[in-house]
Amino acid sequence: MEELNDMYVQGAQSILTGFTILLPAIETNDPALTQTANKHITEGTQKGEEWRMVSR
Repeated sequence: MEELNDMYVQGAQSILTGFTILLPAIETNDPALTQTANKHITEGTQKGEEWRMVSR
């Protein structure tokens, strides 16, 4: 059960990190930062999908 919780938290943290990076990326119109943010958001979404599949 703890592994499932960790998986969920990691996914949520990655998404939060991505959006935290995305805001200044948009403000400064920085494509490199946007790419980094998108990577974090994608990883977090994938972790969330894995969590959903395993927790059923």
